[in-house]
Amino acid sequence: MASVNFPVHRMHAIAAGSAAACVALNVAVHLCTPFLWSGYRGASYKTKLAWCNRIVSAVHACVLMWNQWHTIFDPVMTADPLHAVTDRHFVWSSVCYGYIIYDTLYEASRTLYEKAGNTSFLFHHAIGLACCGVGLYLRRMAYFGAVIQVFFEATTPLMHALGCMKTMGWDNSNAYAATGLLFAAMYFTCRVVISNYFGWVMLQAVLAEAAPSAWDWGGVALYTMLSALNALWFVRICSMILKGLRKRKAKKSGTLANNGTAQKQIDCDKTAQALATGYAIKGATDASQMRERK
Repeated sequence: MASVNFPVHRMHAIAAGSAAACVALNVAVHLCTPFLWSGYRGASYKTKLAWCNRIVSAVHACVLMWNQWHTIFDPVMTADPLHAVTDRHFVWSSVCYGYIIYDTLYEASRTLYEKAGNTSFLFHHAIGLACCGVGLYLRRMAYFGAVIQVFFEATTPLMHALGCMKTMGWDNSNAYAATGLLFAAMYFTCRVVISNYFGWVMLQAVLAEAAPSAWDWGGVALYTMLSALNALWFVRICSMILKGLRKRKAKKSGTLANNGTAQKQIDCDKTAQALATGYAIKGATDASQMRERK
């Protein structure tokens, strides 16, 4: 369990510090946002809570990706992806462990008390906690844990950017549509293509073992479940994008139709005004001619 440099109590301390840092950042975002977005003051409690958590999640993802990117290309890790561990792995996997605990408690509270949580997210977090356990406590498959922390989290900032844009009422803007398409493309690349590639690498590494252990196959099962969730969510993302594009097209068509109707009304008004002016001029001319005759 753990290592000489990272005994269990040190991992727990880092995880606890990570969770505490997430809570502190959440509070800081809550205090600072009103100065950056005036609409935040009038938002509901649920909206504020979701907003703050989105920012925390995006910041965590960026920090984790930056630091675990080096782990993926560490020669020690690539030489033995099933068993190799490093101090960097222990530090940042412990940080991730603390964040997942924080975010799991957040989603659980939404599910239990607000009836607004997502059970698939809870299932995803449960698998994430199990994966952290395999890498931290059992010292196995740490390399693939780094892969998850880099490529899976790569889509998180854009996902939360979309959520924040929608909260601010920008969901009908071109920027929102472009960000959504970019998010879908990045999700497919990172969580479908690259994810399945490393799943295949993991399977080949396990099969190459002389006597794969139950923990090895357990790691494969956990990774497969995460990949299945990624595929399920990608289908949902595509469905949401198509729905959004149809909505934008219908709105655009409706706007054009309304503009056409309005233009027709303006043309009719102009025609009526011209006729009225013509009749008025004709009437004045006729009256003048009659006076001249008299």
